[in-house]
Amino acid sequence: MRGISFKVNNGLDNYLYPILSNLDFNDLQWFIDEDEVYQYNTETKITGNFFVEHILNGASLLTKIMNEPHYIIFLNLIGFTDGYSPHVINNYNEYLSNINCQIVVLVCDSIFVDIYCKSINDIELIKKSVVMMGCSDIKYITDENDIYKTFDF
Repeated sequence: MRGISFKVNNGLDNYLYPILSNLDFNDLQWFIDEDEVYQYNTETKITGNFFVEHILNGASLLTKIMNEPHYIIFLNLIGFTDGYSPHVINNYNEYLSNINCQIVVLVCDSIFVDIYCKSINDIELIKKSVVMMGCSDIKYITDENDIYKTFDF
């Protein structure tokens, strides 16, 4: 099993926190490779880019996705073991061969989410969260059904 894919309800904002909140963020350094994520105010007006910094520690990312209103168009978010210098991971083979890269979160067209994760336990925690959120088309990503040749959009 490589990971999990699912579809979030269109118009659902701030969904990263409930999906990822059960994971141990403190042990990861996060790299935002590609993104079109917008911050907005209470009148739902876009106020700017959500991610100004492209490297965040686990606590900072968790606080940001929990407390700041945002809307994702696309996102490539990569979690590395803390203390390791984050960098671009282009495809599944690079992800698999890099022992410090633990998780890759890909969001496309606001609603399609694919998460590659080396921990089977974490995949199950993510599945539990997305089921509770009412996400659809939930399926495990396997060698047989993986559609991505590269991780960029």
